[in-house]
Amino acid sequence: MKNTSILSIDAGTTSVRALLFDVHGKVLAEFRRAVPLDFPQNGWVEQSPGQLWQAVYESLEQALQFARNQNLEVACAGLTNQRETVVAWNKTTGRALAPAIVWQDRRTTESCEALKQKGLESEIRQRTGLGLDPYFSAGKMAWLLENQPEVKRAAEQEQLALGTVDSWLMFQLLGRHLSEASNASRTSLYNLELGSWDPALLNVWNIHPNWLPEIMPSDAAFGSIALPGLPKIPLTGVLGDQQASLLGQGCLNAGDTKNTYGTGCFIMQQAGRVRPDSGKALLSTLAWETQQGRFYALEGSVFMAGALLNWLSDELHLADSMAGLNALAESVSNSGGVILVPAFTGLGAPYWSPRARGTWLGINAGTGKAELVRSAFDAIAQQTADVLDSMQALTGIPTRALWVDGGASASDVLMQRQADLAGMPVLRSPILESTAWGAAIMAGQGAGLWSLERAGNPNSTSVFSPSNATELPAERQSWKRAVQVCQDWKG
Repeated sequence: MKNTSILSIDAGTTSVRALLFDVHGKVLAEFRRAVPLDFPQNGWVEQSPGQLWQAVYESLEQALQFARNQNLEVACAGLTNQRETVVAWNKTTGRALAPAIVWQDRRTTESCEALKQKGLESEIRQRTGLGLDPYFSAGKMAWLLENQPEVKRAAEQEQLALGTVDSWLMFQLLGRHLSEASNASRTSLYNLELGSWDPALLNVWNIHPNWLPEIMPSDAAFGSIALPGLPKIPLTGVLGDQQASLLGQGCLNAGDTKNTYGTGCFIMQQAGRVRPDSGKALLSTLAWETQQGRFYALEGSVFMAGALLNWLSDELHLADSMAGLNALAESVSNSGGVILVPAFTGLGAPYWSPRARGTWLGINAGTGKAELVRSAFDAIAQQTADVLDSMQALTGIPTRALWVDGGASASDVLMQRQADLAGMPVLRSPILESTAWGAAIMAGQGAGLWSLERAGNPNSTSVFSPSNATELPAERQSWKRAVQVCQDWKG
């Protein structure tokens, strides 16, 4: 396999990257493009589908040019992407018909609550594993149909294509209207038992199946990426970003648990071939569907993590970089009693409170920059601990360790706080690009290079052990009181 590489396209919320890996998971090259978010109204989060595709095209072109210049054979490609974000486009011209509605968007709160009032949440959860929340894609699709004239017109003319980011990008790359199973499972339209679009749910949201993509397994032969003047590359693996991270972290055994500290925090536990009971606090979802069958996961989604740190630096100017924020957090032993609940776009798991809003409590005359930053680090760790507590309460099985990746996992002070508040070892992956590597692993299986079992847990070089500090139970209790304060704040 000398000079063999695997291309991985990672289309995240605020940036797109194209990476080349060797067969051992080493990054040979990385090319990145930023993709801005727009906030046209309170609770709305949008993105330009055209800018997203342009960023993918440019980074992909650079990666393939690099491979040609370095005489690298690119055996196959994988794609991973932000989930739940919805794009509408014309299936003939390929032109986007409206801004993409990003997963963080809260505009469908009232429509979700109306369906709850009709008593539909339990049925939707039974069919999809998901609750009724603006987070998921179906409500966004319905909103576009009701509120965007171009989308409605395309539907009437039988030219409408709807899909999540994987679907939008595959249409541009391959010219086919496809989606991958793990991404489809996040729409609130996919039946976990049947492995297909659910007619009853399509009826709930008034979505015609002709507008939706064909669902493919995660390791399917999706088609070939062909850029002008460059060799064709078979796309043989696609996964939602959190499922890709689960695979990239080697979480293949039931109970293996990871957290990705990206824009949000996404805690996911491998459940194997048996669909887990998620209760009302968590989500049961598809991990992936391959030639070996369907594999499931238990998940808790936290909406603000890296986005919170960006807010501290970009909007409040408390520091000019992640390194600066980390230095401030390390300069004090605690937050001085300050608690931040970063419910900027509501609260995700385990609360699912779309009307909650951000709250800073306990500020006094002695509070400075360092305490404010430290409270934000604490908030990220507290939210994750909430989800882990819910997982253990639901399954009855103690989580033996938490595998971590993502940008904020580079902070030692945050990871130590995570270990302390969660009461379990935190293992930082030596593979920094776990999400992109997970997509590459899936692509390698789809291309016949290996099986998924090659993705066993990597040997962590950084282990953070929990302390038994006596003040930790009181800190957890104060945090929960603060969460109660901010719920239903929007009214």
